[in-house]
Amino acid sequence: MGKGGLFKPPKHKWLSRIISYETPSKARKAADKLISGLKRGRIGKMRIGQKRALQICRALQRAANETKVIRDKKKKLSEKERAEFRKIHKIYDEAVKKAWEIYHDKYKQK
Repeated sequence: MGKGGLFKPPKHKWLSRIISYETPSKARKAADKLISGLKRGRIGKMRIGQKRALQICRALQRAANETKVIRDKKKKLSEKERAEFRKIHKIYDEAVKKAWEIYHDKYKQK
């Protein structure tokens, strides 16, 4: 049995269209969009319930993990690219903390 990998095709295509690794500014915009969607309960016309909120939290966590792995493991990155991935990881890591906080406040078990 082989090892499981971190990099797989996206499970939720609507989230993969929002999340970006290109630049820190695009990552910030994506994280802000997902966090505000969690707070408001909708992104565009799509309503955000408990299941989608959980998907958002997990997608942000995955984005943070992927950027950390790319930053640490990929050998052929220039210092500029490595610094960008460091910033992107920090952005998504902060967004994960906010997202889980919002999720637990909204959908805590009774």
